[in-house]
Amino acid sequence: MSERFERLIDKDGPTPSTFRHRGPCWLWRLEPGKNGYGSFRPSRSLRWIAHRYSWEIHRGPIPAGLVIDHLCRNRMCVNPSHLEPVTTAENNRRGMGISTFNALKKECPYGHPYTPENTYRPPSRPNTRKCIECARIRDRQPHRLARKHVRKAA
Repeated sequence: MSERFERLIDKDGPTPSTFRHRGPCWLWRLEPGKNGYGSFRPSRSLRWIAHRYSWEIHRGPIPAGLVIDHLCRNRMCVNPSHLEPVTTAENNRRGMGISTFNALKKECPYGHPYTPENTYRPPSRPNTRKCIECARIRDRQPHRLARKHVRKAA
């Protein structure tokens, strides 16, 4: 491991309660960037995100098409036993972003259940879902029914 990299790590960080057997977080000592991750310059021309650099020097190359996920949910941690290569979709599912909260919803905002029979996934946006019952109710509104009978003048 690079001596410079080693000096920038505090190996006595907090131990995550979810998996104590993996040891404490190794915290990056420098200020995080705008994205919340530490960065490291192994040379003047290269800049690495610190946890990705840690993975590469301890475990080898990151597999193509995968990203490094923090199992401890601590962006400043560079402990390779707290890191795992996963797909971007899996990383998003594990995170605490809006897509995770939306995926956990069991019913639409009006209380209709998201069941296979009541859910439509538009082909242009397959990661979204629409409530079929809400669409039926919307299509029965009087102002929408009146428009169906209007013919365009030629």
